[in-house]
Amino acid sequence: GAWYDPSDINLNWRYNLLQYTEQVDNAIWIRTGFDAFGSGSVANATTAPDGTTTADFIRPGTVSSSQRFTQNPAPAQTAQTLSVYVKASGYFKVALKESATTGNYASFDLSTGTVLANTAGVGTSITALANSWYRISMTLASAGPCGLQVSVLAPAYTTGDPNSSAFSGDGTSGIYLWGAQLQTGSVATTY
Repeated sequence: GAWYDPSDINLNWRYNLLQYTEQVDNAIWIRTGFDAFGSGSVANATTAPDGTTTADFIRPGTVSSSQRFTQNPAPAQTAQTLSVYVKASGYFKVALKESATTGNYASFDLSTGTVLANTAGVGTSITALANSWYRISMTLASAGPCGLQVSVLAPAYTTGDPNSSAFSGDGTSGIYLWGAQLQTGSVATTY
């Protein structure tokens, strides 16, 4: 949807180029590795940063795989920022990846609130929020059509392509995910 950003002196409207941004159980999100909703992953499992019970619990599958959710690409923009709200629940390393054009990524450690690694030229941000939530973001200066990929990483992960971080989930641990956003511009504005 579109919203007006009052901090934008050019009076531009902002658009979230993703769909079903609080519902990773929707079929528009392509699931790799993770348990299906209803057999491990749980929709509307906990309170989201906005106070509603709309954050989803996503649980890595027990078969060795990269563990990721992907949404199909949005149109090319001059600068794009990908962001999502995440909360550890057993696993604490996560990554954002532009999955359609560049393959650029940024990975984060939710136990320390730090950026672990990122590809050159990618802007990163991790912001601590109430109740152990973080908002993580990645900015690309320019890319063709842009896709968003959110990955849970192996506990031993230190650096490298998130898709190379294959592991078997322990059957109980996961992360909470809410409020995915892909927008034009070089900062993650209000969700």
